[in-house]
Amino acid sequence: MGPPPPPGYGRPAAGPPPQGVPPWQQPQYARPPQGPPPPHGQRPAGQWGPPPGQWSPQGPPPQVPGGPVGRPPFNAPDPRRMKRSSVPLIIGLIVLFFVVTMGLVALLAGPALSGGMASGGFSLPFGERIAILEVEGVLGEGPAYGADTKRLREAVERWTDDPSIKGMVIRINSPGGGVSATQDLYHAVEKFAAEKPVVVSMGDVAASGGYYLAMAADEVYANSGTLTGSVGVILSFWGYQELTDKIGLEPRTVKSGQFKDIGSGSRPMTEEEKALLNDMIQDVYEQFYAVVYDARAEIARDVIARNSGRPVASVTDEEVDDYLRSYCDGRIFSGNQALEYGMVDKLGTLDEAIEAMKSRLGISAEDVHLVLTPKPTPGLFGKMNQKLEQIGNAAPGSVKLEFRFSM
Repeated sequence: MGPPPPPGYGRPAAGPPPQGVPPWQQPQYARPPQGPPPPHGQRPAGQWGPPPGQWSPQGPPPQVPGGPVGRPPFNAPDPRRMKRSSVPLIIGLIVLFFVVTMGLVALLAGPALSGGMASGGFSLPFGERIAILEVEGVLGEGPAYGADTKRLREAVERWTDDPSIKGMVIRINSPGGGVSATQDLYHAVEKFAAEKPVVVSMGDVAASGGYYLAMAADEVYANSGTLTGSVGVILSFWGYQELTDKIGLEPRTVKSGQFKDIGSGSRPMTEEEKALLNDMIQDVYEQFYAVVYDARAEIARDVIARNSGRPVASVTDEEVDDYLRSYCDGRIFSGNQALEYGMVDKLGTLDEAIEAMKSRLGISAEDVHLVLTPKPTPGLFGKMNQKLEQIGNAAPGSVKLEFRFSM
């Protein structure tokens, strides 16, 4: 039968539990026998240990100091628990390593990733880079406009401070837009051009505000069929007096001054109002014309001298001013005409404009990366919001002062 079991293994004697003994050191109950002893090397299913009085040939279970048989001391480490507790630690270290690695990548590639996708993938800020600013659609501040000047201006400002950006090519395909929005973007490009070269490539349309923006560049390329020019200002109103008369509506207005409701569509415009608005429009036009004059005066001087067969030095400033004003009256012209009049520098495609920038910088195609303007992804609700804002901008009662070509 083997040696007797050690004390404390079986059912304890009747009576209260020993005083002053911690629960984990009190005698433990053994499960009663479930049948005859199993063959050597097998354990009955569902039992914690051999039946009382039946021990394996190897002898009784070893005695563990500080507690009953088969139980570790209270403060002894459990290897299984230690193994389980190390799994979260390993996972945490892996996550930490991943976060640190991605942070380093973002730190190194921040200017490139914020600039958008380069040709052939993301471009890290190593080597020479040329920024491509895509101005597509109506110029205005906010996501309702195709050419969101706030987003474009922020990109230009980042590129101005980025030493890896060596120059910028602006691709313009825009009929213009809001006066203030156009001027904000122009000043950002002008600041960039004070430090780095800028080349403009005109697409289908680069008119009014689109042409205004092109004046910040060192060199302007247009396609032969590009519609450009349209130097001028337009202020739009809705007139709906006849409609209200037909349906029996009578608008009533209380105002603090004579011109407080100037441009109201519910009544005819007075001569005083027309004169006031004309003065304001002329002031904004002179701002536009000053930008064109600063950019094209010397080219216009060469054109005048060539057409008249005179030396360039003999062409006066008054002649240059008269010449430019004759073409800055709101008219549009093709790329061929713009080149003939001196309003653009060369005919060429976007690729040719990029090659011209490479030549200015003195770098080869293999050593340069192109960084495109980041474009937002508004999603379903963002697109719905864009449509609602566009409807609001076109609704009666909205007033828009614009550098814009419209048919």
